[in-house]
Amino acid sequence: VILGFSSLLQESPSLDAQDRKAIESIVNEARSIRSTLESLSRVSHAHSDQPDAISVSKLLSDMEQLYRPEYLQRSIEFQVNVAPGMPRILCGAQQLRQALLHCLQYAIGAVDRESPEKAPRESKTIRLEAAREGSLVHISVTHSGPGFINPERAFDPFVPARAGGEIAGMGLSLCATILRDQNGRASAVNLQPRGAAIILELQAA
Repeated sequence: VILGFSSLLQESPSLDAQDRKAIESIVNEARSIRSTLESLSRVSHAHSDQPDAISVSKLLSDMEQLYRPEYLQRSIEFQVNVAPGMPRILCGAQQLRQALLHCLQYAIGAVDRESPEKAPRESKTIRLEAAREGSLVHISVTHSGPGFINPERAFDPFVPARAGGEIAGMGLSLCATILRDQNGRASAVNLQPRGAAIILELQAA
């Protein structure tokens, strides 16, 4: 309902730039809420998602195909890099997919909401990467937007994640929950001179 009304308002020719920006913010938040609600529904049926040996390359390729059209529309440079010889990972495919979707959705919000007054005009970039470290597989979602206020609490849905008091919402919290259920771990780090990364750590099959 919110998305429908917001879309209608966006078509109004009488809106000024400030009103359009406010409506766009409402649309982005509504999309995020919709994504979270859909994920909550899927998580509630997690028992049907049996662990399987998943191809990391195939998973990231699927994410690329899913998100690239939206990123092109938003003028976001989307990079996908998978280290050669990646092992499979043993986990629930649907659950891991949802965790990645939450991370990518958060990254979109981070680069889209960057204030041009506070940062130099740089290209908006999101990178989805996978690499092996011993018996672990690290899947990272890196973005060029503002970093976390407190990376150690990035997955707390009630703590502001970015400057300006913006919270991450339930998306990253659900991501961390999914990783714990898959015997993995989610962490967040800030990058220098700018940007941040969410790292999903899972056991190789």
